[in-house]
Amino acid sequence: MTSISGERRILTITPAKHQLTLGLSMLAEFFRRDGWVVLAIPAPEPGLIQASLSAQWFDLLALSASMDGEVDDLGSTIRAARKTSLNPRLGIMLGGPLLTRQPDLAHTLGADGASADATAALALAQRLLQAQKEVRLN
Repeated sequence: MTSISGERRILTITPAKHQLTLGLSMLAEFFRRDGWVVLAIPAPEPGLIQASLSAQWFDLLALSASMDGEVDDLGSTIRAARKTSLNPRLGIMLGGPLLTRQPDLAHTLGADGASADATAALALAQRLLQAQKEVRLN
């Protein structure tokens, strides 16, 4: 289900200790140009992701995975997002350089998919939205 207004909404996040935000900005712009409502939060304070997901409807959560040291935090973030999101079928996707070294990371952490670039992220987002619709119809 998309938001009540019919908008497609995505929350994009970089890890809390991550200083590079160019990739997040580029991803957000790709989604905006495709008609999505985007909330991009670079390096969020603890609890901000869950607060955002529990206060606003999002169809998808996109997380950046850059360094090995972020894996535990990403796993915790994914588990917390699933518990706190207003959307019980929240789609969660990973992107970023860490996936080239650990291609199974999205599956391992419980995300719904991974993408190598913004174009692939848009395609994955569409597949995840379609899967959400199919679940509702069955």
